[in-house]
Amino acid sequence: MSKSKEDNGYRLLVDMYVAEKNVRKFELKMAEFLDKGAFLRLDPSFDNVLLLALKGVAKTKLPEAAGARHFQDTFAGARRFLSTNPVREDRRAEAHGTVIHYVHLWTMPDLEDLNLAKRMEYCSEDQLYMELDQNVMGEVQNLTRRVEWPDPFPKPDLKQTIVMATRQFAFTNLGPYLFKLRGLPPFLDDWTQLAQLQNVTGRLNRVTEFWETKQGGNLPAAPDGASAADKRAWRQTLQTLDGLQAAMALEAFTAAPYIKRSQSKANAE
Repeated sequence: MSKSKEDNGYRLLVDMYVAEKNVRKFELKMAEFLDKGAFLRLDPSFDNVLLLALKGVAKTKLPEAAGARHFQDTFAGARRFLSTNPVREDRRAEAHGTVIHYVHLWTMPDLEDLNLAKRMEYCSEDQLYMELDQNVMGEVQNLTRRVEWPDPFPKPDLKQTIVMATRQFAFTNLGPYLFKLRGLPPFLDDWTQLAQLQNVTGRLNRVTEFWETKQGGNLPAAPDGASAADKRAWRQTLQTLDGLQAAMALEAFTAAPYIKRSQSKANAE
């Protein structure tokens, strides 16, 4: 991102699912794409910076990863091409087996220049981008805006685990959650929040958080050395925060191996 532009707080959050057998090819192509300037090599106005690139720790099946749980009615083995009844079948999981979830977080320096048709055209005509894209089985993009905390975006420790927490709220509970969460991090041991983003597209009542930790497993029941009263207050705070959520998903990641390339380029600007 150019130093002459102020950070407008907007981020492009990208979820990608890559077949396990294609992981190495995807990562090598992604590294080459970043080495050659990423999207900037296609047009001077495409000056997005890759802030975060994550690789899922767990393997999964594409239907679950791509959101099949949102389909309440599924007829297994259905072969109807058209029907007025609810039918869903995804054969890609059978063809490709397990997939790895990758998450990218890009800056969006200038929304006025967000010409999606132009970008899609340039990408479709670029051989390297198409070779990269061929390894991606499924992709979801959402424009998000950084909640004004923490500020600025901390540099992640690439040796630690990063947890992506995706939380959905009734609109009346979103504000209280964001307010109450501000008081939590000072009491967290070895958990650092890297980013907190609210959707601008897609599900608008969804918040995505990225937490960095040295720990494994669940959040401690109470801070070390806390008094009995502080432990009760801690439990009550966590219960309150949890009760405000309508739904949530937690997923652990490691740093994608090619993120160092992007960071070194950003630091050189």
